Amino acid sequence: MSHEELFWAKVSIPEDRSLCWEWTGGFDRDGYGLFTRKWRKAHRFSYWLRFGVDPGSLCVLHRCDVPACVNPAHLFLGTHSDNAHDRHSKGRTKTGEWLGRPKGSASPNAKLTEATVADVRRRVSEGERQADIARELGVCRSSISQMCKRTTWAHVA
Repeated sequence: MSHEELFWAKVSIPEDRSLCWEWTGGFDRDGYGLFTRKWRKAHRFSYWLRFGVDPGSLCVLHRCDVPACVNPAHLFLGTHSDNAHDRHSKGRTKTGEWLGRPKGSASPNAKLTEATVADVRRRVSEGERQADIARELGVCRSSISQMCKRTTWAHVA
């Protein structure tokens, strides 16, 4: 069987061909259909089949916002920036979140609050040792260093 035949065997096309064509094979954790190693995502392979263009480093975006959809009429090319803008403009990201992951104290793994982070930065700028602050807060010194460099907690003023 060819790759194209294998692909179409995993697609459910409704009578109304303008609707989403559902991928029925495997999925990644974000709900995108997975196809072959080379293409990986089913909607990218669908785009290539219909338009004859390898998306390469470009993103294949969905007009319908259905990750499992492989209807080529619903797909278009864009840069990573276009993808982020599209996601934001359609309300799929919230302020303080990136890719749906909560930031700061909203994260279920957070040990500190934004107020604590602001206080830590102030204390370090006044000369207090990072190791002493880390011990007091029950975090490692590298966590203090990263928050002071704004590698983490960058959203805190």
